[in-house]
Amino acid sequence: MLRMLYFFSIIFMTKTGWLSSASINVISGIHDIRQIFIAKLADNR
Repeated sequence: MLRMLYFFSIIFMTKTGWLSSASINVISGIHDIRQIFIAKLADNR
């Protein structure tokens, strides 16, 4: 029983860790896209 709980907690930790790193990547990607977009607007002016 305790071993099962330990196993599930490890799976949960890795899943949440992966999700948080993925969301951080998405947020930084959106930030990069916005910077590129701003640079293109500045070039067009």
